[in-house]
Amino acid sequence: MNWKDEKTISVYDLSNQENKNSGDISNKNIFIETQQDSIKHKTSNIYHQKTFSNFLCLSQQDKLIELRTKPSKYLNFSQSYNTINLKLYNDNCFPIIFKLKTTQPDIIASQPARGFIQANSFIECHLTSIELNYQILLVIQYAQILNEYDDYITQWKNLKSDKIHIKKFQCIFENEKQIYGKKKLFKPILITFATITLLTTFIYLRNK
Repeated sequence: MNWKDEKTISVYDLSNQENKNSGDISNKNIFIETQQDSIKHKTSNIYHQKTFSNFLCLSQQDKLIELRTKPSKYLNFSQSYNTINLKLYNDNCFPIIFKLKTTQPDIIASQPARGFIQANSFIECHLTSIELNYQILLVIQYAQILNEYDDYITQWKNLKSDKIHIKKFQCIFENEKQIYGKKKLFKPILITFATITLLTTFIYLRNK
C-alpha cells in the first residue's frame, strides 16, 4: 500500500485509530505531492523470494522478529542535508504493519509514514526535516498483521496494545557551525597521526 507525503504521527497519540486528527493526513501546503507508485516494496537480495499469498506460516504462535533498520539508532539531519532514507527490514516469514510517530509531527515528514512490509523484504522511508535545532524522538510502531484481507485501517483498529512493538530513534540536528567544528577538530588529529606514522617509518628505515 502506497501513501503520499505525510506528517508523522505524534508519539503521544496512543490510539490505534486512523482519523483526520492522527497526523497521517498529508499537509499539501508544505509537501509536494508525489506519484502513488513512487514507493515500492523491495526484496533484499540476501533473501529467497517468498510470495505474500503463502500465508501458511502466519499464526499467533509465531514469534515476531524485531524490526531491523538502517540507520539502526540515530538519524542525523543537517542544514545542508535534511533528508534521510530509513530502511525498514521485515525478517519474518509473514507481512507486518507499521507506522511512524514523532514528538514533533509538524517537523518531520515521511514518504511513506505507514503501511505494510511484505515477508522477507524491506521498504525505504524518505524522512524530510522542515526545521532544525529540535530534540525529536522518532518511533516506529509495528506488529504482525492479523488477516491478509483486511486493509490498513482495519488492521490497526483490531490490534491489541500488547501485540504492538516499538523501535525508537534519536534525531540529531546539526547546523553548519557544529559541522565545521567537527571538521576543525578532526584535522589536527589527522595531522598528528600522519606525523607519528612518518616518524615511525623514518626511524625504522634508519635503524634497518
